[in-house]
Amino acid sequence: MDQQANDARSIQDPKLLADMLDERDKLLDISFRAVTKLKQRIKNLQEGNRGSNQRPKGVSQTDAQHTQLGEANRKLREEKKMLDERVATLSNQVAQLQSDVRERETQIFSLQPFRIEISQDEAKQSYDVIIRDINAFIDDWLNPLQRDSKLQNESVLRAKRNGQDSRDFREYFIKYKDLHDIVLNFPNLDVDNEILTSYVARFIIEMVFEKGFSAIHPECARMLDLVEYSMRNSTNPVSDEYTTMSWRAQTSFAMLAIPEVEQAQRESRDQLTNTLAHLLGFMFDEKDREAFTNSIATSIIDPALKFQARLLCSTSERFSFGVHTEARAGQNFQGEMSNLRNLDCLNVAANFRKFDVDKLNPIPHIGQLQRELYMACSLHPALFATRVSSSSSNKPILISKEQMLVSYQRSRNGKDLMSTTRGGSASLLYKILNA
Repeated sequence: MDQQANDARSIQDPKLLADMLDERDKLLDISFRAVTKLKQRIKNLQEGNRGSNQRPKGVSQTDAQHTQLGEANRKLREEKKMLDERVATLSNQVAQLQSDVRERETQIFSLQPFRIEISQDEAKQSYDVIIRDINAFIDDWLNPLQRDSKLQNESVLRAKRNGQDSRDFREYFIKYKDLHDIVLNFPNLDVDNEILTSYVARFIIEMVFEKGFSAIHPECARMLDLVEYSMRNSTNPVSDEYTTMSWRAQTSFAMLAIPEVEQAQRESRDQLTNTLAHLLGFMFDEKDREAFTNSIATSIIDPALKFQARLLCSTSERFSFGVHTEARAGQNFQGEMSNLRNLDCLNVAANFRKFDVDKLNPIPHIGQLQRELYMACSLHPALFATRVSSSSSNKPILISKEQMLVSYQRSRNGKDLMSTTRGGSASLLYKILNA
């Protein structure tokens, strides 16, 4: 019984099975070589016998020698028969073990994670495309208002008539202090497109990505949270980080295919679309409402929900959004040179060209940058990825830089420079916030 139990345990362990197969192969090789040697010995003895029969009649052998040779031949034949039987037995055992290994491989393959993984490159590309599409949406609907003073005045009048819409827009806008301050403090600065792109991007990150599954189905999200909490606090068995995250990702993947959850996702899509259309009501005339809301749904909400589903089902990477506290918006730069290299900066004082400190000639020292470089506002947060493993000590990896609007010109104060850059009449956003 003990041997059978050991064999059963061995079959369940692929490494032990591989070791057993190696050992059996070695035994087979030894056996085959022994049989070959025995055959050669028998052949040699038989040839010796034939040679002895052909000797001249004057040469004779004793009966004892003939008897010994015959006995040796008999023993060799018996030994060969035993070895042949052993080889056959081992061959059958090897064949059975190979069959068991194939079955085990099939079982192991069936346990592969039930989800569609997303790589760091895919996550970065999806995030960059979402930001690009938000910017294109803002340009499509805002540029006609900025080019036509009549349409712009009508937009301001709509904001005044729809008081609740305007209040909601302002309340949400005030939450983003750096955006709010740059519009109010620099009313003549032509950055409405960049500010509204940032406004919508932050709305999506807050209402979709950071809410996780609760943005789709709050009840399912609570169930996931409860089970995850139980797994993390389990002591028998102890659950590591990868096991917990893998379970949640695979369960999320399965839940997203449930008809009830699919319906909830469609309802969430409609609600997010209508909320954003409500907040941006000053951008479109009532006759264009359907086209505006459809554009929001297809250009912004759909890609965001699709990206969110990929993030929810990731087992090898955990993704998060964040800003660099060392480069705080609304003040002169206070960090180190290395902090700037982790940012994607657009210089409002240089027609929104990229600001790369390493390409300045000569490169200013840190003291100059802290006096002259003004960090106006954050346009969209950075995207980080953290490798999920049994250890929780892995550090986040920056895969998409935070984009910031800055103001810089050598030997000038960046903030003062903002007041004189791209001057003109008050911006549309300034008028809407004061409507």
